[in-house]
Amino acid sequence: MPQIDPPSPLYFIANPASPHPRHWLEYTGSMPVIFYHIPRHSANGSKLPDNVKTICPLPAIAAKFPVIMQYIWLGLWLRFFAPVHFFHAHNSSGYGLSALLSGRTFGLTTYGSEIFSMPSRSRLYRAMIRKILNKAIFITATSKHMQDVVEKIIGQTDKIALFSVGVPPIFYAPKTVDRDNGPIWISNRRIHPYYHTAELIAAFIQYKNAGGGGGLALLEGDSDAQYLAQVRDQAAPYNAIEIISGFIPQQEIISHLDRASFCISAPETDQLSSSILEGAARGAIPILRPLESYKAVSSIAHFIEDSGNLEEDFLKMFQQTAAFSAAQRAEMATKARQLVTEKFSIAAAKDRYLQLLAPYHKALAS
Repeated sequence: MPQIDPPSPLYFIANPASPHPRHWLEYTGSMPVIFYHIPRHSANGSKLPDNVKTICPLPAIAAKFPVIMQYIWLGLWLRFFAPVHFFHAHNSSGYGLSALLSGRTFGLTTYGSEIFSMPSRSRLYRAMIRKILNKAIFITATSKHMQDVVEKIIGQTDKIALFSVGVPPIFYAPKTVDRDNGPIWISNRRIHPYYHTAELIAAFIQYKNAGGGGGLALLEGDSDAQYLAQVRDQAAPYNAIEIISGFIPQQEIISHLDRASFCISAPETDQLSSSILEGAARGAIPILRPLESYKAVSSIAHFIEDSGNLEEDFLKMFQQTAAFSAAQRAEMATKARQLVTEKFSIAAAKDRYLQLLAPYHKALAS
């Protein structure tokens, strides 16, 4: 019987515990996958499939150095030692920089925050992101707004792939726990200044001190360490505020979403994040800042007012949404699940993603 060679791996430069790469693994199924990453990142307790291998080629002592140096050293290591011709990199200013320095062909998934914040960043930062975007052979975008902004930066649309990442099947599974009557709000974005976590907590404390009911849950994720310490100190005196540490598996995310009535996403700028869609799929009503990229889910969302005083806007949001009746919440939750089911198919996302990878992987091209 002839010997059949196993397919060569797909190579990612990414944090293996980050939400976007989890989607990539949904799309690629049982194909062998190798993640290269810096010492700061690992699976962090997440259960990865047996076909996935993670490699941190830098010594452990590198973790003591600034994270930007870790990305640079990883890129240089990949340039001289990695037997790879193509990577998919996640985030421009980190692993995108590693991919650029590797000298290899690479595709790129970039955070909206990296792109939308460019006008306010340093000249060096803007030049770096522009170089990385221009060098990438494809760039994924999950909103038309993101596509338009990237197009202005690089002067072309041909290599920008616009598609929603969809919602993995696990988020359509039966409920794991009963929804609290509290209500419970969850911010399932990482704890970071960009997501205004401190302002959100301050507003929630005001709401509670005025006699409001319910609780607030926060996901740590890939947090900023100094900011995380500040947020922990801010939240520590209040039992109604829960900080969920580290990166957590999808099943645990689902259990937290199932307890919550509302799912908050309040960044400075954003694409249409998969976190919003996943919350909606579990019936957690999206509470969003009025961003251009969020128009696609406007029919199921409660939008935070934008008066210029974020803490006051958050306080008003807690007061308004706490006043929703159980019947209102149930109706909105049903509409949220229906919209995600009908319009954000993971099958369509999978097909588009594998089309992007096919020219660079023999098994997919055949």
